[in-house]
Amino acid sequence: MRDILYLAFNRFEFTEITFSWLLENTNWDLVDRLIVYDDGSHDGTREWLRQNIRDCPQEHYLRETRLMSPVAVMNDYVKKSDAEWFCKIDSDICLPPSWLEAMTSVIDNHDLDLLGMEAGMSGTPEDGWGGSYGINTDCSHIGGVGFMRTSAIRRYPHPIPNGRFGWTESQHKFKRKSAWIAPDLRMASLDKVPLEPFVSLTQKYKNEGKHIQRHWEPYPIENAHYYWGWFT
Repeated sequence: MRDILYLAFNRFEFTEITFSWLLENTNWDLVDRLIVYDDGSHDGTREWLRQNIRDCPQEHYLRETRLMSPVAVMNDYVKKSDAEWFCKIDSDICLPPSWLEAMTSVIDNHDLDLLGMEAGMSGTPEDGWGGSYGINTDCSHIGGVGFMRTSAIRRYPHPIPNGRFGWTESQHKFKRKSAWIAPDLRMASLDKVPLEPFVSLTQKYKNEGKHIQRHWEPYPIENAHYYWGWFT
């Protein structure tokens, strides 16, 4: 069984965009359930998700929580899940067409526990690329976005929900079979896109507090159009 786990907390405008692309660009024949956590939104995000999750053609659930930490949400999901694999998506992640076909082709053909898909980790495809995805094992971490084998996550101590010890730190401390998908997917994190309205929205979210939006360096505009050009 495979789940998609989508996490949201405020950032209404980002959620509208990314959840809509998730619904449109996901091959729902390759996933069993969509589980959405809204972790205490108070800007209209929760109400919007209640309405729009109904458009998912697969089994779906909205869990309304106030755990106030992405790590705590992950812990809660893993504790309750019976899925073999889950793919965790944050509300700033814009997923391109055929993303799930690419990711599942890799986890079906490699012995992995974690497969990350953060943009910029494996490089864009070179000329003559045949369209077949592999792995890049030169990784110091697999962040919070990608496929994770639920049983592997359970084998290790749960991260501390307050942010002092998270999933990345857990991977540093304990051996896991981890890799990045290679080459990169055309996946974009909206808080790194150096175009309007995303720059202004990111700044607005930062002003609302670190629990809503952390600071990340933007994509270099001269070579990152590959990631975000398809939806602009």
